[in-house]
Amino acid sequence: MCSNVEIAKTATGYLPNTSPNYVFCEELIEWNFGESGIIKAENPIHRKADGSEVMPGEYPINTPIEYQIDLFEWSKKEGKWRAFDNADAQIEFAMIDPYYRVPLIQVKKGEPTYKTAFTTPDRLGVFQFKLNYTRNGYTTVEVSTKVQRYFPHV
Repeated sequence: MCSNVEIAKTATGYLPNTSPNYVFCEELIEWNFGESGIIKAENPIHRKADGSEVMPGEYPINTPIEYQIDLFEWSKKEGKWRAFDNADAQIEFAMIDPYYRVPLIQVKKGEPTYKTAFTTPDRLGVFQFKLNYTRNGYTTVEVSTKVQRYFPHV
């Protein structure tokens, strides 16, 4: 498939880069050597949905909260990180098992920021925000942040 003979069979004229075999083999080699499909996450932020300050990592029960994170993909052609444009990233709010698994929505096309909002469950304990993005053709991204849930003082 990646031999000169096979590429020449499917190329237009003497231009090997017009062959689908050539394009596939080039993409396969870039992925194999870690030059494409590389994703990174930065700036995970969680806070009350109303934007008010809260002690780091602590939320009362039944509190609307927001979570946002920036996802980037390496662009070999541009030689820099660019916004990762994919609509299937999810965040889990979990204790031992996930209480919520909600989609992360890209705030603006072409921007790296993904965001979601939900209300914390009526359970006390230590929870985690978990992002575990595993897809074929991409590196795995794992981000985990612990938060404590408490009953508000009356």
